Amino acid sequence: MLGRLKVKLYDWRISGIHKRHRHQHAADYLFIDEVISRYHANGGLAHPYQHYKLLELRALLDERRPKSILELGSGTTTAVIVDYIRRYPGTQATVIDESEKWLENARTIAKAEGADVSFLVKAKVEDPSRPSTFYADIPDSPYDFVLVDGPSLAINGKSDKSAVNTNILDLIKSKPPATILIDIRRATLEALTTESTGYSVQPSDLITKRVRDGYQYFSIATRFQ
Repeated sequence: MLGRLKVKLYDWRISGIHKRHRHQHAADYLFIDEVISRYHANGGLAHPYQHYKLLELRALLDERRPKSILELGSGTTTAVIVDYIRRYPGTQATVIDESEKWLENARTIAKAEGADVSFLVKAKVEDPSRPSTFYADIPDSPYDFVLVDGPSLAINGKSDKSAVNTNILDLIKSKPPATILIDIRRATLEALTTESTGYSVQPSDLITKRVRDGYQYFSIATRFQ
């Protein structure tokens, strides 16, 4: 009973933070609302953090100004990346997913026609013993900015994000990106923190449980200059 009450209080607190953030950034949410409306129209499920997460991603892109972006796992975040590319000519993105259907859905939501974005279907490889996952044969290119949100490990037929994404571990050894964002995936964050000495790593406030107004949704790794 006490555990359920704590969960409800936490959800209530998060809801309040999101409402205040929306009030403070009302104009910025217009684009995000449009993206999520298209997402729901295509069968996507509602998520309480979705609006806040996308606005944080948009702000980080504007702050870091990457020229080359890699997204591991497509979704509503793809629309934010495509919007960034349209607003900053000369930028490019590669979006990878193991599902052709989900990748096409992300392309549709993002209205990506004409933007310099490559959508690639790549096989997902799983190693339940670690556990770890990765996309096979991703392009061997340098990227300024990488968003890690896939692939998930299938456990008893259900998607589970507890596996380490080893694509990012390979990238930091060969062509380390300036910025890495990790969408909650705790195991990937821990592996990156352990195996990388060239980055300053800030865990998501949702992982550290330091949630407050203006909290940091993504875990962010920034390469030392």
